[in-house]
Amino acid sequence: IPWPLGAFDNRRSFTSIDNLCYVVEGLLTREVASGIYHMGDDEALSTNELIALMCRALGRRPHIWKMNRGVMEFCARFGTLLHLPLNEERLRKLTENYVVSNAKIKGA
Repeated sequence: IPWPLGAFDNRRSFTSIDNLCYVVEGLLTREVASGIYHMGDDEALSTNELIALMCRALGRRPHIWKMNRGVMEFCARFGTLLHLPLNEERLRKLTENYVVSNAKIKGA
């Protein structure tokens, strides 16, 4: 299935299983102050990079289409008016950045 939102440049934080295990082990074996700690690998990935990684893992070629942003935003506005699955809120969620700082957890 092609990814039609290749023209949007966004970044996402992810946490590898190795880093998750390291943090959980540290929380169980060290005295860490309570609080909210964001977890994320040092490097954020773009959605396009994530799709390419998943395709490579499956032995497939990624199909990333760079459809015109204005056209996609128009379609999303139309979808909002008609209560369709592709609407402005979904497009925003798919294309905005979700990057966290891991500085606090690294310092704990």
